[in-house]
Amino acid sequence: MRRLGIPQDRVAKILGVPQQTISDHLPKMPALANPVNSDLSESFTVAQVAEKHGRTGPVGWSLALEK
Repeated sequence: MRRLGIPQDRVAKILGVPQQTISDHLPKMPALANPVNSDLSESFTVAQVAEKHGRTGPVGWSLALEK
């Protein structure tokens, strides 16, 4: 969410959950990037990694460019 510039309250509204629910799940988010980062480090393209992990291209690029 942060990488895409989407505020927590907007995500909560889209999902129909309280903003606190989103906030409570944020500590788990870095672990979700581990498999993506691993594949990126093995020279897979961003498009391949995004497709494999069901992510969008912008999220894949944000992880790739973060390094």
